[in-house]
Amino acid sequence: AAVAHYQATGKRTMLDVATKLADLLVREFLNGPRKEVPGHQEVEIGLVRLYRVTGTQAYLDLARHFLTARGRADGRQLYGEYAQDHLPLVAQTKAVGHAVRAGYLYTAMADVAAITGETTFDAALDAIWADCVGTKLHITGGIGALASNEGFGDSYDLPNEGAYLETCAAIANCLWNQRMFLRSGSSAPIDVLERTLYNGVLAGVSLGGDRFFYPNPLACDGVRPFNHGTLGRAPWFGCACCPVNVARFLPSIAGYLYATSPSTIYANLYVSSEASIELGGSEVRLTQRSEFPWSGRVSITVDPDQERSFTLAVRIPGWVRGRPVPSDLYGYLTRASGAGPTPQLMWVVSVNGEPLNTPKLDNGYVPITRVWKKGDVVGIAFPMEPRRVVARDEVTADRGRVALECGPLVYCVEGTDVASGVRLGEVLLSDDAPISSVGRPDLVPGVPEMRALALSAARSSGGGLLPIDVTAIPYFVWANRDVGEMRVWLPRDAQGVDRFAPNNLASTLVASASHCYEGDTVRAVNDGRVPTSKADESIARLTFWPHKGSAEAPSNEWVEYRWNAPTEIATSTIHFFDDTGRGGGCGLPSTWRLLIEQNGQWVPLTTTATMDADGVVKASFAKATTSALRLEVTLAKDRSAGVLEWTVD
Repeated sequence: AAVAHYQATGKRTMLDVATKLADLLVREFLNGPRKEVPGHQEVEIGLVRLYRVTGTQAYLDLARHFLTARGRADGRQLYGEYAQDHLPLVAQTKAVGHAVRAGYLYTAMADVAAITGETTFDAALDAIWADCVGTKLHITGGIGALASNEGFGDSYDLPNEGAYLETCAAIANCLWNQRMFLRSGSSAPIDVLERTLYNGVLAGVSLGGDRFFYPNPLACDGVRPFNHGTLGRAPWFGCACCPVNVARFLPSIAGYLYATSPSTIYANLYVSSEASIELGGSEVRLTQRSEFPWSGRVSITVDPDQERSFTLAVRIPGWVRGRPVPSDLYGYLTRASGAGPTPQLMWVVSVNGEPLNTPKLDNGYVPITRVWKKGDVVGIAFPMEPRRVVARDEVTADRGRVALECGPLVYCVEGTDVASGVRLGEVLLSDDAPISSVGRPDLVPGVPEMRALALSAARSSGGGLLPIDVTAIPYFVWANRDVGEMRVWLPRDAQGVDRFAPNNLASTLVASASHCYEGDTVRAVNDGRVPTSKADESIARLTFWPHKGSAEAPSNEWVEYRWNAPTEIATSTIHFFDDTGRGGGCGLPSTWRLLIEQNGQWVPLTTTATMDADGVVKASFAKATTSALRLEVTLAKDRSAGVLEWTVD
């Protein structure tokens, strides 16, 4: 904060305080007895920035010391994999642990490497980056898929509805990839930065700028309060890192547009702007006019303070060149070639209206070397057309599914844009369905939507799938109207649509419960979503967490349906939740029973069912007429319990 304040105002008010603190850290940790390393790795980035402003070598040395001491049990206890403190950094090859901590740590590693020219961390940085971009990056650029550790999971573990993808982690991913570019000169990290910026970061703040996402899932059932207890965007959080991180990051984007080497200016991001850049002891002014990302038309007016020769390297994004990301994790789908790298779209780079003849790419850039004169104009034209994206088959959450893109933007479908009576989970998008891009003035002026002829898994009277019109909007603007279902990945055929329970006597009721964990919802028990297993974490659930059972004092919990009038019932199906196989605390209940209300008393029903190994109960009983039905469970010792779906007929 002190460095930013100094750079913005020229005042040392905060900077002097920060240097005193940094001097204390140098005395205690670099030159003194303290052996600890940071538990939440951010100070390293601050120390590097402070070094850039002050030139004080000790600040850079301390940042490097914190990096080299990490993972080494030298007079201290290691924090473990969660804080990337399980191995020395030079021995790490996988993106692991808490994603925000990781992103900041990897940023500092690349910072130190870029500034010093040292190769100490090069092999580790390249391996970790390749692991992340190749196996742990969501199509939106989000990282940190798992809520359990707010961080990375196993390779290709990229859930959609349950994805965490903290806004802070997206920002950290941008910081890291910008530094990876600075140390390499390759455009590949900028491809990741651009994708993350336009999707993973912008999704974290509403169009009004006053409501926020902490996690950013790629699907929403319109039921689960996924946003730290809120369904949809929240005005604030108890842990308020994400809103203020957005406020910190957005003003810094100007610093990501360009970069320089001794004789080259790199144009990385296409944003309307004016820039004054020092190159080789003189000034070059650049005026950029861009319609990005809605259109691929960009012009850059070059105004050197004197006629001079240098290179302007303009970036040709990976999505133009047939690669959504710089790995084979995702590929574009074409009818001719199937999934994978596709031919380049026809892009054009011109100088003063004359297209360059057979421009050659160097690390993803078109280098234009010439004697530049005041008023020279570089024109860039990128084709913007809707495209289908598919994931590697190892990504089970996206197997048999397709996502939509246009330029750097990922699109999604919201339930509010699907025909009335059709659930979004029933919608599929076949490979031959036509897609078009049109304007959307009623959502955001100038923001294009996509329209496609999709199919509903609901059957017509003739037995075929019902055709429906589907509208897709940029992912970053979802949940700005109402909050309901949302999907980025749509099934390509009927095999991939969600399983829904048939309408039953409980479908329209408002359930109640003895207790529900704040991150879950009672609405889950009759939302119609049928789980694939007792451990299905992709759908909403009711759990009694943190309530647990004990042998000494058995704990009973309940869920209840209540009708407006006496109703005849005869069967009930219950899907219990059990995540103990994934290290969770919810197991199957020790016992369960159904009770009906009669004359103000709860009377147990005699049923003929038992619970199967997957936690499913299909109960039949003598027909009974009642106004209320209760499911009562006894929690197992040291375990909580939960319900995924409960139907009544």
